[in-house]
Amino acid sequence: MAKPAQVGSADVLAHPGFRKFPACLYPLSSDEGRKEYATVGRVLYNLGYLTLDKHRALSEYAAQVDALHNAIAKDLPIRASRFDQIKRARKALGLDELDKPIAAPEDAPPNKFSRAGFSARR
Repeated sequence: MAKPAQVGSADVLAHPGFRKFPACLYPLSSDEGRKEYATVGRVLYNLGYLTLDKHRALSEYAAQVDALHNAIAKDLPIRASRFDQIKRARKALGLDELDKPIAAPEDAPPNKFSRAGFSARR
């Protein structure tokens, strides 16, 4: 008699919502930093894009957001480089690549020159 498959075994993989989400690589002290890590990380994790490199970039991004909110809470001056660091860390995550369509939408009009083999120049 065959043994029932166990969740987490080689033949069955649990839904991403039930798998363990990895912790941040850096300690986060603000609630905003933890919330940003959890929100962005869960999106990447559920879509299957949370690789080792993305996890490191996500941790760095959350650490930058955490440092920004800590500086705001302590009424310290915010340097412009802080926003640049956050922007670079967010870009390393590749979040803008997640929503790009793979193909044209179904209701897009067809190109009238697509079958002629030449461009639409006049």
